Amino acid sequence: MFKKMKLYYNSLECDMIIMRDQNSLLEIRRVKDMNKVMKMVTATVSHDIRSPLTSINMFADILMSRVKNKQSLSLLVSIKTSS
Repeated sequence: MFKKMKLYYNSLECDMIIMRDQNSLLEIRRVKDMNKVMKMVTATVSHDIRSPLTSINMFADILMSRVKNKQSLSLLVSIKTSS
């Protein structure tokens, strides 16, 4: 964050502190925090979408074993391949 250097002026020794740009460090931290939030949101949304699709897929399997109509079977195949 900072660097300390010795400085000599008129035979006096002084400490000079060089500060880094704090704004860039804060921006990096902010971007990392936003990245964590985005990962959590993505994981939650992904889970919330997959859960009902699993049930729809299983229900389509059950219907496929019981339905004899070709048009209905075609629609069930569409459901299976889309989910």
